Amino acid sequence: LAPSQVLSFARPGIARGGQQLPSPSEMDTVPILQRLSQHAAAGGPVAVAETCAKSDPVRCSYQQLLDNVRSNSATIARLLANSTEGSPKHVAFLVNPSIAYVVSELSIWAAGAACVPLSV
Repeated sequence: LAPSQVLSFARPGIARGGQQLPSPSEMDTVPILQRLSQHAAAGGPVAVAETCAKSDPVRCSYQQLLDNVRSNSATIARLLANSTEGSPKHVAFLVNPSIAYVVSELSIWAAGAACVPLSV
């Protein structure tokens, strides 16, 4: 991938600007994405927690998770739009278990694609 095609995942609390939001249809039709939106609207405190013995825990609220998913799914959808007409929309990713893994999987679904996780 070219550097412009590599997704970067913001740590919780880092806003992204200027990116087009994904089609609301995916966010409204995929049950787990519906629940994410509902919990974010209700102000759910912690959606994902990442812990490691060598560093402090990192927590991501439902709103932060939703913002990251919307931002990254827009990038994924834009990249998939460049693919050949009729080709399958599969996105493979290799990410260690972390907040980035959760964001990756949800973002791919929100972009209307199928996930192919390669991580263990």
